[in-house]
Amino acid sequence: MEVLLRERWAMELVVYIKESKLPCADRMAAMGDGKQHWLRLFGNRRGKTLRNRARAWAPVREWLQVTYGAPWPKSPEVLLRYLEERQAIKEMGKSVPTSILASLSLLESIGMVAEENRLSSDPMVVETVRSWTMELEADGPPCKPAPLLPLSALLACEMVVCRPVYEIGLRFTAFVLLLMIWSSLRCDDVQNIDPSSIKLSQVGLRYVLRKTKTSGPGRKVGELHAFVSRIISLSGFDWIAEGVKLLGAETLAWSRDFLCPAFSREWDTPSREYMSAEGLALQLRAREWDTPSREYMSAEGLALQLRRLLQHLPTPVRQQGVWKVSRELLFPGQLANFWTGHSARHVLTSIAAALGVGKDRRDYLGRWAYAQHGSQDYVLTSRQVVQGVQNFVCRSLILGHESGGYSEEELFWAIKAHADSLLLEGAEIVKASDLLQWDDVQKTWKLGGAFPSFNVSPERARQAAGDIDAQLPGPYEPFEGKEDGDEAPYFITVSRKGFRRLHLSKKCAVRRENCLETVPVHKLTEGIADAVCKLCRPKIENAEASSTSGSEESAREEAVEQEEPEPLVPSFGT
Repeated sequence: MEVLLRERWAMELVVYIKESKLPCADRMAAMGDGKQHWLRLFGNRRGKTLRNRARAWAPVREWLQVTYGAPWPKSPEVLLRYLEERQAIKEMGKSVPTSILASLSLLESIGMVAEENRLSSDPMVVETVRSWTMELEADGPPCKPAPLLPLSALLACEMVVCRPVYEIGLRFTAFVLLLMIWSSLRCDDVQNIDPSSIKLSQVGLRYVLRKTKTSGPGRKVGELHAFVSRIISLSGFDWIAEGVKLLGAETLAWSRDFLCPAFSREWDTPSREYMSAEGLALQLRAREWDTPSREYMSAEGLALQLRRLLQHLPTPVRQQGVWKVSRELLFPGQLANFWTGHSARHVLTSIAAALGVGKDRRDYLGRWAYAQHGSQDYVLTSRQVVQGVQNFVCRSLILGHESGGYSEEELFWAIKAHADSLLLEGAEIVKASDLLQWDDVQKTWKLGGAFPSFNVSPERARQAAGDIDAQLPGPYEPFEGKEDGDEAPYFITVSRKGFRRLHLSKKCAVRRENCLETVPVHKLTEGIADAVCKLCRPKIENAEASSTSGSEESAREEAVEQEEPEPLVPSFGT
C-alpha cells in the first residue's frame, strides 16, 4: 500500500537525518521522537518520491562514511569530489547529479538546516550539477521513444480476449492492452479509469479518466473522457464487447477505483494487494502468485504484467481468410523485454502520422486538445474526431491506403536485431509477425479482409463512424505543456471524511493535484473551512496585518473615514 511504502522510505530518510545530526533531530527528540511526528514532516510527498530520494543518497552516504568517517558532507567541495570520483569509476547516468541534489535538498529541508547553511542552495554545487548534467546529456545516448508494438500483437490480443479457452486474467489484460493502444493511454492513465464509468453503446466505448499527467484534482481540466469506436477490430473478433463482459464477470466485478488488478501466475486469480515493480519482480522469482487481495496495482506493476502478457501471446495466422492462433509463442524467450509500458501509447498516433493524419487531429488521441480548447469544446468535438481517426487507421490497415499504407519494415529490423542479440531466431520471429501483404494492383500494404471486420448493421456502422474532418472548436496551436493557472488565491482540501482545510494557492507544500478533492476559494467568509493549514496560517495572518496597517495608513493620509477592513482570516474550528 502507498501508506506502507511512504512510511518505509520516510523512516529510512529519518535514519539519515539522525545520524547526520541535523537540527531537526534534537527538536524531534525533545518531542519524544515519535514516528507519527516524523512522518508528518514529509508533508504530502509520495512514497515513490521518498524511495527515489533515499536510494539516490545511499551511495553518497556510504562514500562519505568510508572517505571522511561521517555520513554528511561538511562543504561543497566534498560533494564535488564525490561526483568526480564516481564518474572516474563508472560513467554516471545523466540524471544522477540532479537526483543527488534533489535528495540533498529534501534532507536539508526536513532536517531544518538553516537557509544560509544549505549545500543544496550553494551556487558552487548548483552550477556544478548543471554542468555535469549538460555534459552527460551531450555525451550520453539520445532519449528514444518506446518501440511500437507490431500489428501481430494487436491481432493476437483480440483473439485472446475472445477465446474462453484462455484464463480470465490473460484475457482481461489483453483487453487492457488493446484499450491502451486504441485510446493512447499510459499505464498510469489505465489505473485512473473508474470501472463503473465504462459504458458500451452502439456508438462505441466511453469511459472517464479521473486523473492523467495533465488533468485531475487541482488542475484546470478535471476529469477526461476517452472513446473507442464500436467497429474497431483487425481480426474480425468483437473484442470490445467481450472485454466489457469480462469486466462484469464475478472475478472482476468487485468495487474499486482502478481498472486492472494484478493476476496470479496462473492468470485466473486476481491479486488484490498493492504491487510495486520491485514486489512484482520478487513474486515472479518466488512464484508466490496465489494469494488474492483487493488492493491497488501501481503503474509499474501494470507495465510488468503487460510484459508477462506479451510473453504468453500466441502467433496469429490467417487460414482461408479467417484469423486464428497457432501454438507457437509470438515473442519467445526474453524478446518481450524489447517493449516497455509506454509502447502501447504511441501505436495509434504513430500509425496515424504515417498515414498522413494531421497533428491537429492526432492531438485529440492523446487528449492534448483538451488542454488547448477546454473541457466543454473537447467533449462536443473529441468523440467525432477520435473515432474518425480510429476508424480511418483501422480501415487503412485492413484495406490499404492510397499513399501505400503502413509499413513495419523498420520496426522489424529493430526486433530482429534484439532477437539475434538474445541468440533467438530473429528472422523466423519477424517472419511470423510480418502479416501485412503488398497488393500489386492497389499499390498498398494491407492485412486484407473487409471493414468493418465483423458483422454490424449499416446503421450501427454509421453511428460509430465518427468524423475525422469535424470542425475544430478553435484554430490549431501546437500544444506546449504549461502549469495550469488558477486565479483563486486560496483552496480547500476535502478529506474522505469531509474535513475541510484552507490553504494558500501556490504557496503551500500541499499540491492540489495530489489531493482527493479540492475547492477553489476566491473570497474568505465565516465558517468556510474547518481549519487552516499550519504552514499557511502565518502567511495569511501576515497578509491580514499588512492589509489592516495599509488601510489605516491610507486613511490617515487621505483623512477619509473608512470602515474597519473585513478580517482576512475568519474563525475556524480546530
